[in-house]
Amino acid sequence: MITVTLLEVAFFLYNGVSLGQFVLQVTHPRYLKNSLVYHPQLRAQAWRYLTYIFMHAGIEHLGLNVVLQLLVGVPLEMV
Repeated sequence: MITVTLLEVAFFLYNGVSLGQFVLQVTHPRYLKNSLVYHPQLRAQAWRYLTYIFMHAGIEHLGLNVVLQLLVGVPLEMV
């Protein structure tokens, strides 16, 4: 769970730097061209079904996911 959390933060930082903004909008043209984002017209690219979990729309979205993953996911893995 910690590894997944670190990957999410790394992907968020990478996408924020590459787009030049950290409040990402899912309608941004360069965001939609990202090879990780799920796009209904590109269903043949099966990896998109799994890699979209690393994409976050903003710092609030990422922060809430990280907190919940660490508060719920880590103890759940330990059980």
